[in-house]
Amino acid sequence: ALMQGKLTEFTTERLFRFLNALGCDVEIVVKTKPESRTTARVTVTSA
Repeated sequence: ALMQGKLTEFTTERLFRFLNALGCDVEIVVKTKPESRTTARVTVTSA
């Protein structure tokens, strides 16, 4: 399911453990939105 982009069966905890097992650090950053935007957003990036 995960390889097909279907995340409905994966909790965030399970996804983070999976990524850690693959040798990946997982970092979550929470910050206030800029005043220039009317709504907040969620962004996922990989390095």
